[in-house]
Amino acid sequence: MMRNTWRLTGLVVLFIACCCGSIRAATNIWSATNGDWNVAANWSQGVVPGANDLAIITNETASYAVSYSNVMSATGITNLTLSTLAAAGNNSTNFITLNVNTNGFNINGMPVSVMGYRSILNVNTGGVVVVGSACSYFTVDSGTLNINGGVFTNNSAKFYVAINDWNPGRINVNSGTFVDNASIMYLSSGGYGGAGYLNNFGGTVVLNQIVIANYVGAGVVTNAGGLMILRGTSGLGLVLGGNNGGGIGSMAITGGVVSNLAKAAVSINTAAGRSHTITQTGGTWYQMADMTLGTSPGTTGVVSFLNNASFGGKSNVNLGVFTTNGIGNLTIGGNSSITLTNMKATAAMNVIRGTLAVTGGVTWVDNLVATNGANSVINFSAGVVNVKTAQVSNGSAFVVGNGISAATLGLFGGSNTFANGLTINTNATLVIGGTNALGTTWINGNLALNANASLAWDYNATTQDWVVVTGTVSLPTSVTVRMIALDGSARNVIPLLMAVGGFVGNPSGWPRRVSNRCRRRGKCQLMV
Repeated sequence: MMRNTWRLTGLVVLFIACCCGSIRAATNIWSATNGDWNVAANWSQGVVPGANDLAIITNETASYAVSYSNVMSATGITNLTLSTLAAAGNNSTNFITLNVNTNGFNINGMPVSVMGYRSILNVNTGGVVVVGSACSYFTVDSGTLNINGGVFTNNSAKFYVAINDWNPGRINVNSGTFVDNASIMYLSSGGYGGAGYLNNFGGTVVLNQIVIANYVGAGVVTNAGGLMILRGTSGLGLVLGGNNGGGIGSMAITGGVVSNLAKAAVSINTAAGRSHTITQTGGTWYQMADMTLGTSPGTTGVVSFLNNASFGGKSNVNLGVFTTNGIGNLTIGGNSSITLTNMKATAAMNVIRGTLAVTGGVTWVDNLVATNGANSVINFSAGVVNVKTAQVSNGSAFVVGNGISAATLGLFGGSNTFANGLTINTNATLVIGGTNALGTTWINGNLALNANASLAWDYNATTQDWVVVTGTVSLPTSVTVRMIALDGSARNVIPLLMAVGGFVGNPSGWPRRVSNRCRRRGKCQLMV
């Protein structure tokens, strides 16, 4: 595996050299213990590293703390190596810490700068680090990069975290700003199984695209505070899985804001049987393009919105893919708020091959689509789901509520198809047109109201919410009907819905009714 990894590295280096020309760097090794970067005596060459130097700070013999507190006289160095670039499994117990406390720390050369085992780079308040160009790449192989109020900008072609070691590589953005202008950041991209971590605890993180768990090891992203922006200049911003590897990718959003301006793919190019997960329990996530869960054959993409998660999408969320056996599972629960809508009302929740489980929260979608037969599973046990249109044909009735917890389905206009029927369960509510708004909705299929179900209708002096059911309407002995007068009007008889196929049942507990009183060419209306 190592041979393949370094062959890839060699190709990258060869490509860089051919396209950009070679730079012959002089090696300048840190020779002191603790000390200042800008003291010439601390370096093997007797001078502070300059524009054509490869600066190496090794941990083979001792632990060092190096401080960069004054701007270097050179415009930058060619390369930086922290720790020994040794074989995987470096077991040194020594640490290297480089503290950058001011600006002017520039790494301009090529091909590669490395943070190795037990190395720590702290970019502290006032510190500014600028790395690389299109002719280079940067690796946090098995070290830790901490942004502690400073600014770190990567201009290298690629950014790797955990590639040539089985020890973890970490980026912690505690405060300050981390900007990666590379086309792709790879978390865990090597063949040794080292895990790659990106943690945003309260700073600003700007990336083009991130691939989490690109090969063998685990890739983990946490956004607990601050702001994370995925620009997605290549069309993809967030990717979990890659390179057909067995690594496991996960992302946790517990606070702050995540804004993905491009597509997201959860479980893509992944070994069969693997599952990649995103769990949001707090904070806000803006998803501006499609998100697809379970794109690769035999894999599963899992997303959960729980507790106080807030998700706003402008395009489609696809659970599974028609052409593969990939599965997408989405859970919405707690006090989460999920909005999937745009100005043209074309955003869709597509349950293609997988399960949509709603156990709480409030969900708003332009279009709810589940038309792939038994592969399209919807379990709606509690919470609120509001839709502009619904197209459900999966061999099972669409049941609102588990009969115990409160659940509400809002149909906010248009035509809705429930090919196998719509059931409003006990303690569940059907709302038409939205609160304090009038609407007319078609339900293509049968409607069943279970005992102690509720209907919520608005009306004014001349009209009211109105439902046309193309099939039958099954009525229990009693249903709660909440009528809200928008203009304070009092009306004696208010029609609620029309059943083309007629009514079934004996609703003796209704406050007022015209049971099976057929009007309008044989169609039947239910009134209160």
